[in-house]
Amino acid sequence: KNYTQFHIARMKCAARKFGFGVFFHNSDYKWPESHFNNAKTKIRVIDPNGINYQKMLEDLKTPVEKKELPAPDRFSIQNDAFALAESGELATTVAMELVLSYRLENDYATWADIAENLGKIYMLIEGTKLASGYRKFGQEIFSVLTARLGWEKKKKEPYADSLLRNIAISQSGRYGDKEIIKAAKNRFSVHKRGENYIHPDIRQAIYAIVAKNSGKKEYFQFLE
Repeated sequence: KNYTQFHIARMKCAARKFGFGVFFHNSDYKWPESHFNNAKTKIRVIDPNGINYQKMLEDLKTPVEKKELPAPDRFSIQNDAFALAESGELATTVAMELVLSYRLENDYATWADIAENLGKIYMLIEGTKLASGYRKFGQEIFSVLTARLGWEKKKKEPYADSLLRNIAISQSGRYGDKEIIKAAKNRFSVHKRGENYIHPDIRQAIYAIVAKNSGKKEYFQFLE
């Protein structure tokens, strides 16, 4: 029930000026009779005011972390939280705290969206005194995923893991993980010597890390 209420976040700001929100929800939750019903999609008019989103998110952390909710719902919860933060309806720190519940996440779409949402914040504060603490936070978020996936593709691993590996490495490097940066530079050097080529799945991540954390030598190597 908490999730069904929270899902109106995306349209809350637009709805406020009219005093109502329109909410779409795919589930078997029994709404009052005063709703339109088309297959499993319910459309309900609700009042967007007076909803305690912070409390709602607290209640959703454990179901998210334990994956008691399906992947599309886990995706939407964090995305809606950042939408609320971007609109000023929710403190950004609350959305960031929610993301800590996603460290064991295995859904590619959810991770890709988390990376994008956290990246938007980082672009705003990079170069300020807030950036150092935020980089530590970013490392904490992606370190578990990086440790689980490693650098090498495993036999019979899910296709999503191949995609996730690029996100894990690139984001860990973006937020200054020294071990990841060192390993990426080493793999780039070995690649340039022709001794061991970088797998295409992580090539973009390694190139981006090396480009950001190297000097003239590597710059001219990219131009070759």
